[in-house]
Amino acid sequence: MEFSNTVSQEARGLLEIAQKRMASNYPFHAAFLSKWQVYPTNSIDTVGITLRGSNILLLFNPKFIVSCSLAELIGVLHHEVNHLLFEHVFINPEDFADKDALVIAEEVTVNEWIQEPLPGSPILLAHYPQLIANEDTFTRYKKLALGNKRQQKQLKNRKKPIFSVPNLGSLVPNSNTSVQTTLPNEHNLGRNVQNSNSTKPLDDHSLWQEIRDAGLLGAVAVKVMVGEVASSLSPQQVAKLSSKLKAKINAVCGDGTISVFEELQPKRNGNVDWRKLLHRYAQEAIEASPVFTKPPRRLPELIGMFPARQYRPSKAVVMAVIDTSGSIDSNTLEAILKEIEVIAQYHHVTVVECDCVIQAVYRYSGRIQGVTGRGGTDLRPPFSSSVINGIKPHVICYFTDGYGSAPELAPIFPVVWCITENGQRPAAWGREIIIK
Repeated sequence: MEFSNTVSQEARGLLEIAQKRMASNYPFHAAFLSKWQVYPTNSIDTVGITLRGSNILLLFNPKFIVSCSLAELIGVLHHEVNHLLFEHVFINPEDFADKDALVIAEEVTVNEWIQEPLPGSPILLAHYPQLIANEDTFTRYKKLALGNKRQQKQLKNRKKPIFSVPNLGSLVPNSNTSVQTTLPNEHNLGRNVQNSNSTKPLDDHSLWQEIRDAGLLGAVAVKVMVGEVASSLSPQQVAKLSSKLKAKINAVCGDGTISVFEELQPKRNGNVDWRKLLHRYAQEAIEASPVFTKPPRRLPELIGMFPARQYRPSKAVVMAVIDTSGSIDSNTLEAILKEIEVIAQYHHVTVVECDCVIQAVYRYSGRIQGVTGRGGTDLRPPFSSSVINGIKPHVICYFTDGYGSAPELAPIFPVVWCITENGQRPAAWGREIIIK
């Protein structure tokens, strides 16, 4: 079947309009799409993405495009960009026993981020009550595959024939029981009992094989293009990106390409057990201590031979470093902010926000509304001489999961590693406290 030039041109025009309409609300998506090559084809029913060399191709069936509303086309384009951001195109379906569960997990995950309507019967999170919001694709796959396996076992264990199968599969969203009216037999007992359209994705996933065949070249091409587009956005455009999108861009590029400001609400109650330890460590830093560089009060002529007592201010200068990388979730960050709020009641606190680079340095003066970061993790920048000399801390409290490079040598100031649950100690030096 061939398409007339008129239909193809109309479809191209609609796609171009949809892409331009995205520029206001979705500046990254619009800029990303502008770098793709767009081609009509009759080999697929809807749309699909693939890779040729280092170019991303958007293939489309013109009749499908002209049948969609402009709002639906924006949703379709959003859908395609999300598949790349979630790196679904690199997943080999042959590595997964339940192909239907994989398709559903992928579609639910990308559609969850789309506000616009989608054409046809899209696979949505609302159809699967066993899935929760903001889960990753693989977690969703495991839930779906496990549920489907259990129901297959239940079906095989039935002793009497049944004349209808009402929505047995967990993979069946809102299935119509009137469709399932055949007797079970040896052919269908071991298969998923589901609506035939329940696992049909919006786009053609078979095109992704060409991307996987490209190997490392395909992954690098996508990563480079995502990074270039993100870096080209103006500050005003970056401000329009959601925190989730910024974090996903950084996850693809792996180098903190774009900064993230995430609004947070401090937890009401901190964890007193480790807070007391932290307060004790800070207090130790300002206690009077013997020094040999000052003359003793009673024997000033014996300076250097007998120690003098050095008295410090009643409040310590605490340098509170917050790991704002993508591996620290929002709940943990909110708990950290509460702990810093409590520390500031007893000491002078200077906050340093850092993921793989220093994002912010400021004196704590009240409730912190949010933090910036969500890139990779590097624990070394806060220990640079420029930061240390600027703050002159009595003690450094580093809130982190510990999964990053730390300095090999300890600084001259005491350091307390405030490690999140399931984290690790990043260095052999310093004191360690586990945040629970």
